[in-house]
Amino acid sequence: MKLRVMRTALVVAAACMMAVQAYAGGPAARPTGAARVLASATSSATRFTDLLSASQAAPRLTAVQRARTIGAGALNGVLSTLQEGGLPFAAPVDFVLNQRGEPVFLLKDGSILHANIAATPLSSLLIVDGTSGQAVSLAGEVGPLPEQEFAQSHVDFLNVHPVARECIAPGGLSFFKLAVQKCYLHAPDGGVWLPVAEYASATIDALAPFAHHIISSVNGPRRAELCRFCEAYFGRSVASAELVGIDELGFDVALALGAAGEGKGGSLERRRVGFSGPRKTEQEARSLFVKTFFQAWEPPAQPPSAS
Repeated sequence: MKLRVMRTALVVAAACMMAVQAYAGGPAARPTGAARVLASATSSATRFTDLLSASQAAPRLTAVQRARTIGAGALNGVLSTLQEGGLPFAAPVDFVLNQRGEPVFLLKDGSILHANIAATPLSSLLIVDGTSGQAVSLAGEVGPLPEQEFAQSHVDFLNVHPVARECIAPGGLSFFKLAVQKCYLHAPDGGVWLPVAEYASATIDALAPFAHHIISSVNGPRRAELCRFCEAYFGRSVASAELVGIDELGFDVALALGAAGEGKGGSLERRRVGFSGPRKTEQEARSLFVKTFFQAWEPPAQPPSAS
C-alpha cells in the first residue's frame, strides 16, 4: 500500500514539474528538431511583426539605386581616357558625386589625364564595390567644372577628401566633371545598362553608411541568435547563418542547412528577408534585429481550436 502511494506521489510530482517547465518556457515548452522547425514555419508570418512573411517576395533596391549607392559610398575609381593614337590610358582618381550622380574630381595641370582629356574628352569612370562584388561604369565627356557648380562641389569634395585641401592651396590642380551619357551596372548575376535620367534622380540607400558596422555586430556576438531566427523564420534546420548584406528594404543571409550538430551543414543557400517598411537610420535597423531575435524565442502561435 505504502509503495503504491509513493509511486502515485512521484507521478504527480513529475507531472507538476512538467507543468512548471511548460509555464516557464523550459525544456518541455521548447520543441526541438523537426517539431520545432515545423512549428516555426507555421507561425513566421505572424510572429515577426517588423518583417514580411517568408512566403512574400522580399523587396530589393532598384538597379539605379544600387548604382547611385555604390558611387556615393566610394572614395575613388579608375578613370579611363584616350591617348593620342586612340590607345586607352587608365589611372586612379579621387572623386565625389554631385546631386545628379556626376563624378567631380581633381586633376593636376599638365598630367597625362589632363592632356588626354584636353585632346579627347570622351572618358569612363569605373567604381568598384569590393564588398558586394558590384561595380558601376559611368561614361561621357569630361570637362572643366562649370563656375556655377564650383562652390558646392568644392565643399562636397573637401568633406570627403579633406587632405586635398593642402594640395589645392599651392595651385596647379583643377576641378573636372564627367557629364554622364551612359551608365552600366556590373553585378555577379549579370550587368545591365541603366537609363541615365533614372540614374540621375535615384535615391541612395539610407543604411549604406552603417551597413558594415551592423553586419559586424550581428555576425560577432549575435551569430547564434541569427541562426535561431533563420530556423524560426524559414522553417528549416540551420547549421550556421551569416548576415551578408543589409539595406533599407531588408537583409540577406547565407545559410548552411542541416542540424547544428552536423558541422556546417550540407547545402548552402542565400536568402532575402524583407522589412515591413523602410528602415532609414542605424538605430531603426539595430532595434529591429534586437526585437526580431527576441521574437524568435517566443513560443509559436497556436491555431484556434475547433469548437
